[in-house]
Amino acid sequence: MHRDLTTGEVAEARNCLGTWRYGAAEQRRAVTDSQLIQAFYIVLWCLERMANGEQILRQQQRFLTRLSAKRGDADGTRDLHRQSMEHLRWHLRENVANLVAVRAVTSMDDAAAWTSLCSAAEALGCSDLVALPAAAGSGAALR
Repeated sequence: MHRDLTTGEVAEARNCLGTWRYGAAEQRRAVTDSQLIQAFYIVLWCLERMANGEQILRQQQRFLTRLSAKRGDADGTRDLHRQSMEHLRWHLRENVANLVAVRAVTSMDDAAAWTSLCSAAEALGCSDLVALPAAAGSGAALR
């Protein structure tokens, strides 16, 4: 999950979003609408994969905990799910916040994408970020 979130086209998309949000004015202006929208969807699809992975980790955690308890060493595996998700948490939160920011200032009106983002954010423990007032409207024109 970490590799998917931090390499390849997802890393490039994250760089685009980060430049758009945090770069100097001339760097932000260099990010085209097309690049921003493409980056939005690449990161959204990655967050969907992360949400699926989180569900699998949670299910495997229950299995590992039961298996370890039978062997008498439950302490060694009790927190694998939590530790794995904590390792990813800041990445996940930053990406959700970036997508909320893009949607808030663009004229994107993709209800299915927004529903998917809200669902993934909830599964990943980031639902507080999609509940921000800026996320409520479809926003004004880009930049």
